[in-house]
Amino acid sequence: MNILSHLKRFWRFHGLIAGAISISFLTLGCAVQDPAFFEGTWVVTQAYQPGISAQSATEAKEVLGSSLVYHSDGAQLNQQACESPTYAEEKIDSDQIAASFKIALNTADIARRETDTLDTFADSSWYFIRFASQPDAKPFDKETAEKWLPVNQYIGGVEHAILHLLYARFWTRALSHIGMLDVKEPFASLFTQGMVTHETYSITDEITVDGESLPNGEPVKVSRWLSPEEVKRNGDKVIDIASGREVEVGRTIKMSKSKKNVVDPDDIVDQYGADAVRWFMLSDSPPERDLEWSEAGIEGCWRFTQRLWRLVSQISGADGEDKALARKIHQTTAGVGEDIEALSFNKAIAKIYDLTNAIEKAKPSASRDEAIRTIIRLSSPMVPHLAEEAWAQLGGEGLIADAPWPAVDESLLVDDEVTIAVQVRGKLRDTLTVAKGLPKDQLEKLALASEKVQRNIDGADIRKVIVVPDRLVNIVI
Repeated sequence: MNILSHLKRFWRFHGLIAGAISISFLTLGCAVQDPAFFEGTWVVTQAYQPGISAQSATEAKEVLGSSLVYHSDGAQLNQQACESPTYAEEKIDSDQIAASFKIALNTADIARRETDTLDTFADSSWYFIRFASQPDAKPFDKETAEKWLPVNQYIGGVEHAILHLLYARFWTRALSHIGMLDVKEPFASLFTQGMVTHETYSITDEITVDGESLPNGEPVKVSRWLSPEEVKRNGDKVIDIASGREVEVGRTIKMSKSKKNVVDPDDIVDQYGADAVRWFMLSDSPPERDLEWSEAGIEGCWRFTQRLWRLVSQISGADGEDKALARKIHQTTAGVGEDIEALSFNKAIAKIYDLTNAIEKAKPSASRDEAIRTIIRLSSPMVPHLAEEAWAQLGGEGLIADAPWPAVDESLLVDDEVTIAVQVRGKLRDTLTVAKGLPKDQLEKLALASEKVQRNIDGADIRKVIVVPDRLVNIVI
């Protein structure tokens, strides 16, 4: 029994209608078929309907006229080229190409059969298996494919849950059912990403058709979509650049060619650079949420990439240790690594922002130089082009893409100092940086010794001092 028969039985077994899916396993045979197999003949196949047969020369000509048939040089064969063919049918082994046939013509030309006639989902439903194993004579090698499968992480938009993901899982189950693969689930983990969105713009035109109008004498009103490049903002209004008329601003929805609410990435990359675009898309919101495109957002990200680049020129070669900054380096390195593993790219970028601010405020030291080198490595997955240039300028060996992730000193991940808020009658009057775990009586003494606190007490009687270890001291007067 061939593969196609197995699949049909599998579909019937699970109560599914094979015709509704419109997918044929024929692609497994076609994808690896040797083109020389068809030399010397014209080969006919109806698109999406393999298995067409003809009973006469006339019928063969009709089939040929509506089929995908090509000369060996790639030019499509038209019906006029086959007005008087000498018809001969030869069945091909079904294990090679299911229910196909040849038509020999009065020509010495060589033709090839077009095999790319299946819906794209027929290929994408098993391409991950082919990626894992690519033998020449068969679709895939079972043992080799199973070494790599299942795929560790599947990332796709929400529409994948009812389209590609469903088909790929069904296809894998079918292959497992017929013994071609001992893997039942193709993907180990699913992450559903959000969509890039943009507001929509439309304008209504009043037109007449051949000088005619509506029965009541009014012109015909036709609404059309405008792209972001065709409009400009003028205060609170959006104006059509071509006509100067006000535009109706619609809902913010997924970018769509039909609604024309798309932004040309080439123009954005030319203006701001690919790294700034990547940084904006990763930093603006969690990846599972929709991202609303904004020109202001991309400009802010572009300015940050300039800040990163300026840090590269600030390596001072100074000595000395900045303990607070050194601790910040290792805490940020550990946090960014964990966030990237969890696909929380916006959180990773927030930590990089925080470290950048700390570096810019710090005085020259060996710790500051180390922080600059580290932040370039932490940023490299998000801004690879800038990072590679910075890495080369800093004297890094090879590519930063090949450099190891910065090492983390576990002892520096735990703060040994804390900031204590000092309040007088519930209002913040001062802050103290002290050793973590300092006893209550010592915290109280330090708080009462504060010049700012004494100024606010102003000789009043102290009724009570409330101490919360490692957090705050509240003085009640």
